[in-house]
Amino acid sequence: MKSYLRGSLTVEAAFIMPIVLTVIMLLLYLAFYLHDTVRIQGAVNTTVYKAGMLLKHPMDITSGETRYVNMMKQNIFDWFTDATATEEEAISQYLEGQLSYGLFITKVNEIKVKVESTEVVITVSGNPKISLMGINKLWMSKDFILIQGKSEIHEPSDFVRIANVVMETGEKIKGMEDWKERISDLISTVR
Repeated sequence: MKSYLRGSLTVEAAFIMPIVLTVIMLLLYLAFYLHDTVRIQGAVNTTVYKAGMLLKHPMDITSGETRYVNMMKQNIFDWFTDATATEEEAISQYLEGQLSYGLFITKVNEIKVKVESTEVVITVSGNPKISLMGINKLWMSKDFILIQGKSEIHEPSDFVRIANVVMETGEKIKGMEDWKERISDLISTVR
């Protein structure tokens, strides 16, 4: 009777052990996936914050040191110019350095940085270094991980300066008073 029990336990274990091992491997894979996703999201959030500071005030993005000499050289027209290629490159290199270590199963494919006058958008896409057959088909998109971070850039002092220039220029234009009166009349009739 004992040999019968030992043999049946061996057969049952032969059926159950692959399932148990598969579940353990899937849980480890999921843990690594979640780790990499959180790691990339944290790096993107930190970089977006630092990029907002970089674009507000000239600074070194890696050390966070503000360059006050360059801040004094800014003028009102810097707000309208689109000289963001160097900033985008610096932001991209900083994020690439942050993501060069600490990822378990994800290889970063592409880092896109888009800088505009009022916002910064960073997108990171990646694929797995370790591919489990069938698991990657669960993700229907071409990217295994796609993370985006966005931050608005607020420049209240620059906005006030530009508004003052526009208002002073508007006051100097001949006939502007007539337009102000017409707009005021129009607003009062609507109310």
